Amino acid sequence: MTAGASRHYTFIFTAFVLMQIFNMICCRKVHDEWNIFDGIFTNPMFIILWIVIICGQCLITTFGGYVFRVNLAGLDGPQWGICFLTGLTTFVVNAILKALPDWIAPCMGEDRVFNANYPKYATKLASEEDAAQEENDDEKK
Repeated sequence: MTAGASRHYTFIFTAFVLMQIFNMICCRKVHDEWNIFDGIFTNPMFIILWIVIICGQCLITTFGGYVFRVNLAGLDGPQWGICFLTGLTTFVVNAILKALPDWIAPCMGEDRVFNANYPKYATKLASEEDAAQEENDDEKK
């Protein structure tokens, strides 16, 4: 009888999933806001879901065995620690990306309207709203 998947693959799988879980926190603030933890407790459903996902990943890795094709012995303490530290690198990458200026990223297609902190997009929205208002005014006459 084999021990299922190798510990190496189980470690990689767990580290990847933990990076995704920690990235959920980073994704809460989308406009380059630095304090990603601001208001995190205002949505209890987010916290509950986040904890359930972490607990689920721990259970899958520890007891998933053949069903999830992870190592039957799971991971040991140091491996769990390294997985969590690997997951926490998401915060470092998030901070580095927020520190980079927007002009570094290439513009593709419709993304050009988001250049220079969105003024073109705001102008475009305002002109569309004005046009829609004029159409409404014309229809009422």
